Amino acid sequence: MNKLQLLAIACCAAFTSCTFHDRMVFSDNITRGVKLAEATTEDGTKQIWRAYPGNDTNPRIEKTSTMVQTVPHLGVNAEDVDRKRAKATGATPWQGVWISRVSNGQPADRAGIARGDIVLQLNGKDVTSTEQFQDLILSTNLELPISLRVRQHRKAGAAIDSEQVVTIEVKAKGKKVRNSTTDSIPLEHSKGVQTYTGLQVAMVNADLAKKIYGNNEAVTLVTGVVTGSPAYDAGLRAGDRVLKVDGRPAQSVQDVRDAVLARVQSLTPDSPTYDLATSRTTPLNSGLRTDGIQFEVDGPLGIHQATMEVSDSITDRSRFYIPIIANYTSHANRTRVGFLNFIFQFGFNYRSRVYPSATRARNESSHLSILPLGMFEISHGINSSRYTLFWLINFGSDS
Repeated sequence: MNKLQLLAIACCAAFTSCTFHDRMVFSDNITRGVKLAEATTEDGTKQIWRAYPGNDTNPRIEKTSTMVQTVPHLGVNAEDVDRKRAKATGATPWQGVWISRVSNGQPADRAGIARGDIVLQLNGKDVTSTEQFQDLILSTNLELPISLRVRQHRKAGAAIDSEQVVTIEVKAKGKKVRNSTTDSIPLEHSKGVQTYTGLQVAMVNADLAKKIYGNNEAVTLVTGVVTGSPAYDAGLRAGDRVLKVDGRPAQSVQDVRDAVLARVQSLTPDSPTYDLATSRTTPLNSGLRTDGIQFEVDGPLGIHQATMEVSDSITDRSRFYIPIIANYTSHANRTRVGFLNFIFQFGFNYRSRVYPSATRARNESSHLSILPLGMFEISHGINSSRYTLFWLINFGSDS
């Protein structure tokens, strides 16, 4: 074999297609939480329940409780009298708080308190820190004046200083403050259902369902949908409650698992069943089905009936590549195809992407170009379409 033959073999190897499959993490779930319910309790606390999908972790439900309270407000900022501050002011360390700012027109300003004053007591209680000072203010009655024991240092002239400890009564002003707390509740979900359909479904027990929906029965909840998956194309969305599967009431996540398992076994009998069955080697059974799964759901977008197909595995990413000549990449939510696609964009180029949708409809954009430098291009965006012919002719539509 001569050098020319070796060079020819090397070139062929370099231009041979490189095709492979690898696992893609479920990263295309809707990352924003979807609101499930909202209520106001007797004490005025506003509660919002949201569902969040999980990629490498379990999905979760979060309850955010928000209360608006009217609290006493003096209009001052204070700092601790630490050793450095005490040395600068001649005060005793950790006795009182140093007033660093007084807002104009606020209760403290109207009562005669000024920057540099040291508050020693509040309603007869010694003040030792800014945190305690704030807690004492918040615990007072808005209807009653606050009594402050204050050390004041005043400069009356160029060389005349005076210092006195006085008691000042301040009528606090009411200020509205919003306080929020969030509780997170993890949910168990089905890996198998997610792997073959893109549907992330979890069980909400009866106690939690009563707090969210007001009923006493457990709920099979869609916590996330992989964009571009069969579940997405069927119009299923995060926040949906599964009412029926194949015409029968959905009483648990297992009902969804069983429906998916029946299709997976007929599609690819040797596929791993993950958590769809008690055993990864569950034998074929007489319940095999090849039709789509019938769903009836109810959620933020209303009642919806749909048929969902089952894929052999939506998590696969496939790629075909011949340097310079051709390339092909496919994910659950995007596709890209190119031929003679190099720096001058000569040849055929197509790409598309599916986006999260706030409706039951598919949300997709695409771009197609043929011949050099966009001589012929078609672009379909979410809200517009554009067509370009021979570089100069450009027309389109906006929605």
